[in-house]
Amino acid sequence: AAAAPAVHTLVADATDPAAMAEALAQVRADAGRPLDVAVGTVSHERHDDALALDAAALRASVEGTAGAALALAQPAARQMVDAGRPGRIVLIGSLHATLAFPGTAGYNTAEAALLALARSLARDLLRHRIAVNVVEPGWILTSGERRFHTPERLAAAAAAHPWGRLGTVEDVAAAVAFLASPAAEYVTGTTLRVDGGMSLAMTELPGGTA
Repeated sequence: AAAAPAVHTLVADATDPAAMAEALAQVRADAGRPLDVAVGTVSHERHDDALALDAAALRASVEGTAGAALALAQPAARQMVDAGRPGRIVLIGSLHATLAFPGTAGYNTAEAALLALARSLARDLLRHRIAVNVVEPGWILTSGERRFHTPERLAAAAAAHPWGRLGTVEDVAAAVAFLASPAAEYVTGTTLRVDGGMSLAMTELPGGTA
């Protein structure tokens, strides 16, 4: 059997460009080679109605989502460029980027900013053969969702979901693995939705677009 890959855990502020650059430099030193793939999974989610959202909350949402993506992508891309080798950057986005969910004005805006950033990165990194793509999950059953919703709410959502269940972290991981694989060598600047058709049938879910 193949040996399990080594795992290194580093602690850093994901929104601090200097801290992220230092962390990725340490990854390179530990691995003895530059990055091939970087995956950004950070977002700042809070639930504010548009009339209640203030400028500070909006800044926090954008900085904790698009800002964190940039803090990872820039030093990762620089390692790849300096090494003169192609690479992959995959950012985890959200359906909120293009669907205006109610009560999450800041998060909707932040995810839209992340999507625009990913396409901008993809465009500017074309000449370096660094692909940048977004995985856009739908309703995924995570510990975070369990904090936001009751078990009854999640069970009702799963029953009403067009695919018959909520998504899993494994569903999202499979999409990331594809975009990081040789099979996706010609894919960049795109969004891969992993939502089981949720975005196609929003009105059928409990509460419609809620």
